Amino acid sequence: MCKELLFSLLSILIVFESHSQSNESFFETLGPDLSTLSGSKRAANFYGIKTNYGALGVRLADSANTEVQWIKSDLNISNEFFSANLPQDVVSKKEKILNLFEIGNNQIIVTKDSTSYATQGIRFHKFLNYTLNDGEYYFPLDYSSKGCEVFWRNGKMYVFFIDGFGTFKRITVDPTTLALENTLILVNDFTIQGNIEKEFKSIHVDFISPSEMIVYTNANSKLVRVKIQNNTIVSSEFEEKNLVKVLAIDTINSQLVCLMNTTTNAINTLGIDNSIPISNFQIISSVDLPDAVSVTNDNLMFATDGVNSYLFLNNINRYKGFEIINNQIIDTIKNNQSFYVRNIFVDQGQPFLFGMRGDRYNESQNINYFQNRFFLFISKGEFKKLFRHKEYFENHFFGNNNVNFGIGSLIFPYSNFYVPEHNDSIIFDHCIFNVAQVFVGNQTLNKRISQFDNLYKPGPYTNTSNYNLDLVNQYNESFYIDNQMVWNHISNYSNSNYEIPNSILNWPAHGNTSIGQTQNLAPFVDVNGNQLYEPLLGEYPSFPGSRCMVNITHQHNSDFGGLGDGLELHTYLYNFDCDDDTIQNVLFIKTEVYNRGNIQYDSLFAGICADFDIGIQYDDYIGTDVEKGLIYAYNSDSLDQIILTNPYGFLDSIPTIGLQLLKGVKFENNGTDDLYGIAENLSVNGFGFDDGIIDNEYRGLEFSSISSIALGSSYSDPTLDYQWKNYFTGKWRFGDTIYYGDPFTNPPFNVSNIPSRFVCPDTSDILFYGTNGIDPGFNWSEIQSNNIPDDRRIMGSFGSTSLPVGSKYTFHSALMGGKRAYNQNTSLQDLFAKAAYVKTAFGNNSTACGQSFNNLDASTVGVEEKKVSNLTVNIYPNPFKDQLQIEIINFDQQTTLKVYTINGIEVLNLNMKENSYTIANQIFVSGVYLISIENSFGKTVKKVIRL
Repeated sequence: MCKELLFSLLSILIVFESHSQSNESFFETLGPDLSTLSGSKRAANFYGIKTNYGALGVRLADSANTEVQWIKSDLNISNEFFSANLPQDVVSKKEKILNLFEIGNNQIIVTKDSTSYATQGIRFHKFLNYTLNDGEYYFPLDYSSKGCEVFWRNGKMYVFFIDGFGTFKRITVDPTTLALENTLILVNDFTIQGNIEKEFKSIHVDFISPSEMIVYTNANSKLVRVKIQNNTIVSSEFEEKNLVKVLAIDTINSQLVCLMNTTTNAINTLGIDNSIPISNFQIISSVDLPDAVSVTNDNLMFATDGVNSYLFLNNINRYKGFEIINNQIIDTIKNNQSFYVRNIFVDQGQPFLFGMRGDRYNESQNINYFQNRFFLFISKGEFKKLFRHKEYFENHFFGNNNVNFGIGSLIFPYSNFYVPEHNDSIIFDHCIFNVAQVFVGNQTLNKRISQFDNLYKPGPYTNTSNYNLDLVNQYNESFYIDNQMVWNHISNYSNSNYEIPNSILNWPAHGNTSIGQTQNLAPFVDVNGNQLYEPLLGEYPSFPGSRCMVNITHQHNSDFGGLGDGLELHTYLYNFDCDDDTIQNVLFIKTEVYNRGNIQYDSLFAGICADFDIGIQYDDYIGTDVEKGLIYAYNSDSLDQIILTNPYGFLDSIPTIGLQLLKGVKFENNGTDDLYGIAENLSVNGFGFDDGIIDNEYRGLEFSSISSIALGSSYSDPTLDYQWKNYFTGKWRFGDTIYYGDPFTNPPFNVSNIPSRFVCPDTSDILFYGTNGIDPGFNWSEIQSNNIPDDRRIMGSFGSTSLPVGSKYTFHSALMGGKRAYNQNTSLQDLFAKAAYVKTAFGNNSTACGQSFNNLDASTVGVEEKKVSNLTVNIYPNPFKDQLQIEIINFDQQTTLKVYTINGIEVLNLNMKENSYTIANQIFVSGVYLISIENSFGKTVKKVIRL
């Protein structure tokens, strides 16, 4: 599917997680979502506050804003929802909630309209116990009024605003009667330029006593202070301070936090002293925001508790968040998805957020239809965990890097590309627009389609009548797990103070058979052997790599106009902690494809479609390394320029990127350990050849092809099932044969009369596997063909296999990048070296650091004790510090002793000569180990901990 269509379909989201209890409070069960409202108005119609019991949120729920929806949450497991109504046409579609107060049994929503059919002004809407409308109060404003903040203190509500005549005013409202008590003019000639409506929050009040308050704000770049006592203006001061915004008052430290109009967008704290002129305020400290941060048009939200501070910049294209402790930026979160933080507090040193997130999933039988919905969240937790992998597309911390993963068929969504600047902490930054898995199945002559988009529903295959929003929310994520989490869980699961991480506690181990799901889903280590996942008893997920993200999705046969394929995908994305640079930043993809439907597939074509964009997308070439099973992209020249529509070109230091198909369709058994080759039942890039094992050979990269809008209709992105099949079987979009040397003219131009499995193999097809043994006599590359570079997509196919009902197939691939270099060939050679290493390591099932590609397994890792037969062993002390003693009660001469690290690396292997053995601590570093002992009486595995 073309990039433009993908871009229009992909939606925005936000997510949070608070320790092991992922607290998500959404309004989605209460009727209409916010999709009828546009842009920031969705967020403006929502507001939330911190309360003594947790949190209270409210939204104007429909396009006419007559329905009010409430959520009362304890931020744990208890959420109450309420609904009430406003009179028709009291507020408008552009109504903005300014604040929310809860006073006893009353709740008061303060709103403001900008330009609409309703009379503009500030409105107070009073409710009793969230359900009964208890009265309104309206205060008219002119259309050009700017800035408005509302506070409740000392039993009164205070509204501060600047009207269109430059008058800075304060009105006081009684919260019980909603009666206007007085209007106070603070400044007559207040001048400010520009639009300060967008979450400006530049008016801040220090409430000294019930009768005294001090107001701080800014008039353009000037700091303003107004002293009020007993409803009388004591003084008004203006002082040039080069301000952008006043962000907050830190009453704990008597400081004013301001954003300064400097090249670095410094956040300065000013010491405030009510007894001296503001001209004498001094800068106490300063924090420079990163140069790339632009605040001019952003909506800023800031909060501090005097030590911990958090700044969020909301923008239609991306967001940024900054954690600031002791006047230093400790951490930064950034992403390209639109979302809005509507209110923020700091509670016990942690941010407490209210905002909007988007959601997207298919709930229609129409293949081209997606339901885009926008919901609201309340969140409290650690800074990084506020936005961790929940929902379809989000950046995730993956080892020492930040990666954007999707779920289902769309593995890497477009947002890996649209990030604000090149950042070495983001793997493949500005190299990927998207990467998708594609499956096209044949049922006799009928083809079933799996589009190049996320047309898979969250969760396992389920009866259509039972599939609902609860299942969407349960599975609409990738479950993250790593070795450190497992080690910690094994060591602490019985500790009453231990909080089990969400991905271990809610690991998708089992389905609900009563609604058509299969019993066993994601694998786990079954300590007690009862075939039930019990994390409270120390059991934990089984996964490949040092860290892994797992998601489960499906298509029902009846989905997408009857073109659903009945497949269920279990996708694992993982990598390894290893000092070897050739593998530590390689992302491995393992996809298990289950036929859960009722269609007997005589052939299922499987492959991957990658839209690689090296910086600027319009000057790229693609290629195939046949021997390594690699499809890749590189810049067409030595300069990746910057253009107006995409200012993130790499200039003269450019990376390359590739995707390697490692293990796919199995060859037919022939009773032989086949060698690499080009004859029938052979391959030059598959798995299991010449390894001493009979009939374990699998296909690797069988076909590669290209699509690009700029090349004409014959090469355009596939949209129909037969077009996908053509691309996956060595043909162009409409069935034209791919001939070796095609210069990508439209229609395809027959250069050599030699059909080719692969596009642009250059010098990599030494045995001429792609041309059926025929030497074409020249090397085919985009450079050799002198092609016009442009935006390319490249597809790699594993070939096809049968997939009967109830069966499963597994596909393995890897994504890797060549280092940035001033010479494209240097980067390509680095990419090819990585691909060669990965192919060898995967074939040998071992990395340079001794790690296997297998899942964690009870025979090698992480069980308390698993006895087989009658073998009895005593191991003590446990935990140990100096020595570990091993005694075998029923010893024989066949007894072997093996010691593994928690991730399966063998550190000791010996044949025991007697019934006891002492292990000195020299071979151990602190951590968790597995002792495996086996003889003719059986086998046992025990966990030990070295302190």
